[in-house]
Amino acid sequence: MVVLVSLLAFSGCQAKSSFLKSPLENEGEVYLYHDPFPQSADRLSFWVEELSAVKEDGSVFPLSLALEDFNGAELRRQRFVASGRLPAGVYSGFLCKVKRAELKTEEGTAELLVSGEPSKIDFSFSVEKRKAVAIAMAFKYGESLQGGVSFSPVFALRILERPLTGLTGYLSNYGSDTITIFDKKKHQVAGVIATGAGPAGISLDRRLSKAYVALSEDDAVGVLDVAS
Repeated sequence: MVVLVSLLAFSGCQAKSSFLKSPLENEGEVYLYHDPFPQSADRLSFWVEELSAVKEDGSVFPLSLALEDFNGAELRRQRFVASGRLPAGVYSGFLCKVKRAELKTEEGTAELLVSGEPSKIDFSFSVEKRKAVAIAMAFKYGESLQGGVSFSPVFALRILERPLTGLTGYLSNYGSDTITIFDKKKHQVAGVIATGAGPAGISLDRRLSKAYVALSEDDAVGVLDVAS
C-alpha cells in the first residue's frame, strides 16, 4: 500500500498532463500476464477479439487488450496481456472470445473451428478499492485443442507471488500510475501496486524496508512498505 506523507512545493507541477488517468476511488485494477507458452504449442496461433472480467453477480467488464496475436512459437517469455479498471468486489473469472485460430501441419496451415461465443475462464479473485491485482495465465495446449479440428482456449490462472526481498525490483510507471514489482532473477513481473498520479522515481531504504515514491502529478511523496 502506498501512503501519501507530504506535499512538495514544486511550482513547475501546477500544469497537469492531460493524458494521465483519473485517480482510483471506488475502483481497483486488474493486470493479466501470460506465462511462456509450452513448446508443444509451437504450431498454434490464435487471435483474441475480446477479454472481459466477470463479477460474481454476472456483470461483465471489458478489459483493454495489450496482446491480441498469440503465436505459440514466439511466446517464449512472460507477456502483458490486458488490464482494466474494475468496481471493487469479488469476481468469478474472465470471458475470452477468439476470432481465429490455426495450426501448422505437415500439409500446411489448417484453420481451426472456433466458437462465436466467449469461453469462460473460471477463477475467483477480489478487487479492492484503489489497489491493483496481477494475475498470471498459463496456457493449456492439450485441453484447448479438441480433436485437432476445433479450438477453445483453456488457461490456469493464479495470483502473481512476490519474490524474496533480495530478489525484488521496482519500476515506476508514470502513465499508468502504478509500480511494477519484478523478480530480478527470473526477469518477470511479480505484482503491480496502484499509486497516486505520475510516479516518476523510487528511492529504497533497505534498513527500514521502505520505498519512497515521487508522485509528480500529486506534488507528493508516497511511502511503500516493501516488507508487506
